[in-house]
Amino acid sequence: MSVPFELHQLEAFIVVADHSSFVQGAKQLHIAQPALTRKIHELEKRLGVQLFVRGHNTIWLTPAGRRFRMDAGYILHQVNLSAKVVGNLAQREG
Repeated sequence: MSVPFELHQLEAFIVVADHSSFVQGAKQLHIAQPALTRKIHELEKRLGVQLFVRGHNTIWLTPAGRRFRMDAGYILHQVNLSAKVVGNLAQREG
């Protein structure tokens, strides 16, 4: 099974979407803005959809981007929850 994105791309997308800014997203993620832009472009390419409309000094989510933002938050929540559950099980067993 091939997953259309990696978790670091999902995290980057969420940060950019929540800040409506690649510059602010890059600052929060402690990476260079061009590297963050490349991550988002790669995510859009892998998904086959444009997630952001890019204006002169602003960006906003496309309808697909708004839907993906909701799903992305849920996916990361589930991944973190699963890691916590597995960690708790390992502590009980060990």
